[in-house]
Amino acid sequence: MNVFPMFATPLGWTMLEGIDDDALIEYSKKFLIYDDGEAAHSLRGEYIDVSSPLGPLAAQVVECANYMHKKTELKGQLEIRYAWCNYSNHKDITKPHTHVGCHLVAIYYPQASDVEITFINPLSCMENLIAPDLIESYNEYNQPQKWVRPEKGMLLIHPAWVTHYVRSTPSERMSIAFDLTISK
Repeated sequence: MNVFPMFATPLGWTMLEGIDDDALIEYSKKFLIYDDGEAAHSLRGEYIDVSSPLGPLAAQVVECANYMHKKTELKGQLEIRYAWCNYSNHKDITKPHTHVGCHLVAIYYPQASDVEITFINPLSCMENLIAPDLIESYNEYNQPQKWVRPEKGMLLIHPAWVTHYVRSTPSERMSIAFDLTISK
C-alpha cells in the first residue's frame, strides 16, 4: 500500500552566515518599546532600514523565503511587508496567533534561546481523535504540535496561517520577525 502525507505544511529552516548578530542586536534595541515589564517589541513600520545592520539579514530572508515559495510551486515573488523585533517574551508572542495579510513569516534568532517556538498543527481535530498513549513516535501524521528550540543564526520560515507562540518564561530572548507578501 502507498502511504503519503495528504496535506503538508512547510516549515523552512536554515542557519544564516555573514550576519553581524551583535550589531543587529544593538540596532534592534534602539527600537524597543517596553510596555510589559521586562519584555519589549518594536513597531512594525519604523524598523526596516536596508542601510542598517538589518539590510544583509533582510536580503537573505527574501532569498530564503523565495526559495521556499518556489519549492511549494507557487507563483510570484515574495517581498518584506513588515519587520520588527521581539525582546524577551512579550505578551503578543506568548499567545497563540497567526499573521493576517501576509503569505509567509520569517523569524531570525541573533542569539540562542532556551524558549522554544511552538507551531500548532492546522489539523487540530487530530488531538481529540488520537490519544497520546496510542502514539509510538511523533511524526507528520500524528503530531499535534511542533517545537523548535532557536539557535544563534537560525532562520525559520512558515506559512502565516499556522498558529504559533512562544512560552511565557523568564528568559532573555531576541527574535527578528518578517511578514512577507506575494508581489504579482
